[in-house]
Amino acid sequence: MVRSLEPVNDPDMAAAITAADAELTQIAAEMIAWKRANPAGDLLTALINAEDDGDVLDDDELIAQTLLLYIAGHETTVNLIAGGTLALLRHPAQLALLREDPALIGNAVEELLRYDSPVQATRRITLEQVSLSGVTIPAGSFVLASLGSANRDESYWGPDAAELRVDRENARQHVSFGAGPHHCLGASLARMEASIALGRLTARFPGLALDGEVTWNGRINLRGPARLPVALR
Repeated sequence: MVRSLEPVNDPDMAAAITAADAELTQIAAEMIAWKRANPAGDLLTALINAEDDGDVLDDDELIAQTLLLYIAGHETTVNLIAGGTLALLRHPAQLALLREDPALIGNAVEELLRYDSPVQATRRITLEQVSLSGVTIPAGSFVLASLGSANRDESYWGPDAAELRVDRENARQHVSFGAGPHHCLGASLARMEASIALGRLTARFPGLALDGEVTWNGRINLRGPARLPVALR
């Protein structure tokens, strides 16, 4: 399913995405039906019961929301925690700085989001003609905006834009969560999850180290390690 967010897919992958979508849709439909009969104090029950002046979500809308929350809430956070761990292990001086001052963890998560964004690009459609750097983009154009590039833009971040600095003062100004009306709804949760996971990991295991070759997930957009072997000492 996540492969559907890639800039380009071949016909075989497109077919696999369609099949995965159908399978997950069926799973979600069965889960919603079960939850209607067995409500509890959980998010899915809250979505089923949500209403606005009598307007409620139908099953198709519930399925769409469930799959969006599942995919967006899982894949991106996995990449943030794994990618953040890898970045710290590849920059031992920054890892040492974080261990010396654990209060830096919040800012360190922002810097890790900037340094290697879990979501590398986002898509937009221009509502009107736009001119950027001498290039005119017509209204109605499909645009791929590179968040990863913006997060490494030296004209904004300075000459050390490509370097990891867990104490970077303006790290929170990254665009990894988008901006404006498109800002990620799960940003606060992602920050909390990464702060807890990375903060506990680095504090509990002073001998944390890479223990083998890192394997990447092979994606351009939602990129991250598929396998990150570490030694805990």
